[in-house]
Amino acid sequence: MNNEILEELRAIPGLKLECPSCTKKFGVEKATIFDSRDGMPDEAIHIIACMKGRLVEQHQFIKDREAEIVKRRRELNDDLLDGPGTTRTKTAGINFGQMVENIVPSFRAFPYNPKDCRQLFDPIDYIVFKGLSKGDVQSITFADVKTGTSRLNAHQKSIKSIIEEGKISFSVMGGSK
Repeated sequence: MNNEILEELRAIPGLKLECPSCTKKFGVEKATIFDSRDGMPDEAIHIIACMKGRLVEQHQFIKDREAEIVKRRRELNDDLLDGPGTTRTKTAGINFGQMVENIVPSFRAFPYNPKDCRQLFDPIDYIVFKGLSKGDVQSITFADVKTGTSRLNAHQKSIKSIIEEGKISFSVMGGSK
């Protein structure tokens, strides 16, 4: 390209150029146009150096992301190979269940008056004294909260069985009976 062509480009009214880096359009009069066979202006050398620097940074960023993806893929494969019954999966489910147990009385769907509930959490989540908040207990219910596919454990099953069999008593220790 010779200087005559460059001058002709500058003379075209309304000619817009697009930055290859940021894709912004600008008038040809603001561009530094040159013939690289005649040497490059300092501004062009600086821009090229900056672009090379950005490419190096982007390349390193991509390499880092690729390493993270490989690591995460390995972790996911390990989880898949371990199956749904892994300790990690069970622990996450248990932790979630314990959080839900703490807040379940605040849910509208909770069938008992939260003021009538007393928290045990182990081995049964709640003892509900129906009517306690009004000063007149009408019944006592042992309530356990379960999430997902969780079921009663062996201790909870034995407690349920004893309650169903009516093997319940009341005792007062010390003081006047």
